[in-house]
Amino acid sequence: MKKIILISFITLLSLTACQEKAPQIVSGREWNAGRNLVADTTSSFLHWDPLIVQLDYGKNFDFDSLKCEIIDESGKVRYSKMTAVSPKMGSYTLQGKKKGSIMTIGDFLRSKKPQTATVRFFAKDSLIVEKNIQVIAEK
Repeated sequence: MKKIILISFITLLSLTACQEKAPQIVSGREWNAGRNLVADTTSSFLHWDPLIVQLDYGKNFDFDSLKCEIIDESGKVRYSKMTAVSPKMGSYTLQGKKKGSIMTIGDFLRSKKPQTATVRFFAKDSLIVEKNIQVIAEK
């Protein structure tokens, strides 16, 4: 009986260790180049805050192109970019550049008003993941 419980436990551990994590979007204001990740993570931004968006796919990409869209609260696509990716990649980071600095959320949305925006990532016209972010009023 103890052997059956031990074998069941080992099987369960091996199955949970092999699980892939679900794709997720991480957004923030700062980028840590040494670790290749968003350093100051948040979902609420002032319109002048820089916006860095990172898609963590959870495994290596199994497609060759990735589309990112940023949509305002009225449903209008304010930013869209198609990017080539490779199977050696497992994450993608969007850092728009404007006059030598990172684009702000206001630049992406072309608006300074408080609102909810949606960031979406697509592969082969299929939605991978989406995330809502808030643009809040100046304090």
